[in-house]
Amino acid sequence: MENHYFLAFNFTKDIRNADRIIIASGDGTINEVINGIRNSQNRDLINTPVALVPLGTTNVLAKELGIPEKIEKAVDLALNGAAHKISLGRINGRCFSLMAGIGFDGETVLGVKAATLIRL
Repeated sequence: MENHYFLAFNFTKDIRNADRIIIASGDGTINEVINGIRNSQNRDLINTPVALVPLGTTNVLAKELGIPEKIEKAVDLALNGAAHKISLGRINGRCFSLMAGIGFDGETVLGVKAATLIRL
């Protein structure tokens, strides 16, 4: 895991007494927050609504869920919108919210360097 993802995972699993978690980031951080929730000792955290403010490179999950790209609208939805359940996948004990790939697909994603994303 890259450092900021590791921080998101650890920060999330230690959350206590939250009425919602708002993630202002991209798909990778969202994935780590979801895994932090699933690995938390705080069992109440699993039922805590998670809201997204899309600030990543492509924001695929936010697009799939119809979350506005405009920050002000996404924040309003995060604070005032109704919660909806989504299904998560799991492979080797790790959860994912979007998709999983193997073979060429997985190798391609693995090969994308952080510096390339910054240039995009």
